[in-house]
Amino acid sequence: MVPKRVIRADFAQAKTERNGELNRPPSRNRISSLSYAMLSQVHTAHMEAANFADSVLGTENMPAFPSKKHSSSKSPTYPLKLPEQVHPSGEKVTQVLTVDMQATAEAHVTKQALLRNNVLEAFLADLHDQVKQPRSFKAGLLDPQQKQHWLDGCAEETKRTKDFKAFKQVPYSEAEQSGEYIGHIIRVIKIKELTEKGVVIDREYKVRYAFDESRKPDSDDDEHFAAVLRTQTSRLLNLKATHEKKKVLRADLVSAFLHVPAEKPFFTRYPSGHPDEYKNGVRQAMKWYKLLYGKGNASRGLWHDFAATLISLGFEQQVNVDQCLFIHKTRDIDFGLYVDDCEAAATDEQLNWLKKMIAKRYEVKWLGFNSLNCKESSEKSKVFVGIRTEIDHANQIMTQDQTQLIQKAAIRFKWDGRKRFSPPVASEFPPLQEGAKVNTEFHKRYRSKVGFVAHVAVQTRFDINQHAVKAARRLNDPVPECEKYIDEVLQFLFTTAEDRLTYDCTQPIGSTLLMHTDAAFADTFDAHSTGGWVSSAGGAAWSWGVDTLRLVVLSSTEAEYCTTANACKEVLAQRALFKAFCIDFPTQYPILVDNQSAIALACGPAAHHQRTKHIDTKYHFQRQLLLAGVVRLQHQDTTVQVADILTKDLGRILHRKHRDVLFGRKQIEIISRKLPDSTKTYLKRHNDQLKLNAKTLALTQAFKSNANSKLWAGREPDKEADGSSIAANLLQVLTAILKD
Repeated sequence: MVPKRVIRADFAQAKTERNGELNRPPSRNRISSLSYAMLSQVHTAHMEAANFADSVLGTENMPAFPSKKHSSSKSPTYPLKLPEQVHPSGEKVTQVLTVDMQATAEAHVTKQALLRNNVLEAFLADLHDQVKQPRSFKAGLLDPQQKQHWLDGCAEETKRTKDFKAFKQVPYSEAEQSGEYIGHIIRVIKIKELTEKGVVIDREYKVRYAFDESRKPDSDDDEHFAAVLRTQTSRLLNLKATHEKKKVLRADLVSAFLHVPAEKPFFTRYPSGHPDEYKNGVRQAMKWYKLLYGKGNASRGLWHDFAATLISLGFEQQVNVDQCLFIHKTRDIDFGLYVDDCEAAATDEQLNWLKKMIAKRYEVKWLGFNSLNCKESSEKSKVFVGIRTEIDHANQIMTQDQTQLIQKAAIRFKWDGRKRFSPPVASEFPPLQEGAKVNTEFHKRYRSKVGFVAHVAVQTRFDINQHAVKAARRLNDPVPECEKYIDEVLQFLFTTAEDRLTYDCTQPIGSTLLMHTDAAFADTFDAHSTGGWVSSAGGAAWSWGVDTLRLVVLSSTEAEYCTTANACKEVLAQRALFKAFCIDFPTQYPILVDNQSAIALACGPAAHHQRTKHIDTKYHFQRQLLLAGVVRLQHQDTTVQVADILTKDLGRILHRKHRDVLFGRKQIEIISRKLPDSTKTYLKRHNDQLKLNAKTLALTQAFKSNANSKLWAGREPDKEADGSSIAANLLQVLTAILKD
């Protein structure tokens, strides 16, 4: 069961920036002793859940329960006060509240907030269920097969804290006289399993001292923070290394927090039963001078210290795209940091330099490379943040998968071995009967399954993203049909566990970029539409997303139009990321759209005012990107539109066809049709706008370069000139300027 201190998270505060930072107060989310064993995973789950919730609910008007500290506990209220309307004469207009929408509005906000929290619970429930180990150090000692492992791990941790001079033993009375809070130490235990083809081939038993933040009286004001590298950033780092035939080195910081001095010393009790708790009959305390795992500011302190170290070595932190990405432009080293795990891409010479310099500041366990047929590579070094990456440098091929994780989940969910080669197709789930309550055990089981499917979907398995979103929309009120649906999705996932993303990096990465978009019109219970986009590089999907449009659109054309705008935002984000990696990014980025009317609509700009004035202004910015040459909309026939896999439950044949393309097994097929005659007027207006922009730019430059002279050269102010000569002179000036 997920500890309540973990799952009662304030989702509004858990939502993160796309650069990978998580910054939230734990007033409603104190981490239990079990969660300390997977602190970084909990933070990652929050980020994934927040982003996935946007897919389920949309990215705007995100309701959340009010914080007890910062707002009242009253329910949200619908604005009932009617505006004052008057006749031209000044007489007030009689107004009557025909329908009171207060109860409906409050119920909607509450339902949406509950669903957002349930998404978080699903991610954490799945994370909790993956941990198959004793709940505490004391419980671990009761297992005769594990007892010695835990005792050895505890002795190793004690020795390490002494080697780092992390604390000093002081009388407990001294700690009391200081007036400072005396914290509690818990011994966190963790079993790390290394599997191959679903079989555990090695186990590592780790014991770590952690500060028990949940017992601190004023912990509501503390923050929990974890700086984690985004999956998309890590993927591009490896893609670049594959194309440039560079090696990627993985590493783990040993006792990372013990390297960093605390801002000020703090006191803790010894762990219960520790042999040093009493000295000559006098109770002792621990006075810490280094950061301690689990303490509120520990993760931020480690990140600051490591970032400062890298910057002092000549790295530049790419805060505009990912604060955990560091680039050394002189030595051409790309470095990514994920809490206390890291990966670096460079030549052998530069990697040796990096290892030498990092070793001066930290104790590092170098895991090896992720290269194929390399003696310095291992299964452990190929897995980074749960994703297995393998690079074939000879053929410039990179693969990514989560086969190990999926195979372990098959055991956890007790898969019966029945095969399924396509996900299920379902139109709608029946509603929960009025007045009925969801069984607690059934609800917990359903959350765990949806959480696992969603986690894999946002990482490597785009082919079940649509199904994860669909199942998550019923996290509030699932029915047996919902569990049957998610069970069939899991059955398909376990059957295809060995599917992997395969990237061919022989060509420059930027030259292989394509964006595919699609939308499903009014497919949710409240008539909102679902949009999806997937970006391919090296012949396979490298970034994708599903969005529930918060704007209720009136046609499939508008749904496609708004989805294309969201894809344009991703293009801008990718351009910034490519710039950080010093990779060439294409102009006229091709966006493949299967709706001809949406393409014509984007070419506007004022031609469709009567048809588009109700659409939010933010969706129209794609027109400026089209005019500026940043993106280019190209028609793609519906039969080969691979983005359909993100918005619809496809049949077996079509689903397999799109999967093969996006996994990199088959080359994409382009079938583009010309726009019909009915849209040519709008294209002409678009081309006219391009000419107008060019002429405006030329005249602007002409006025600047001829600030003190007339644009019609040779004409005296008091003399007249006919229109043809003025036009001829102006044309000469403009021609000269354009040549320059």
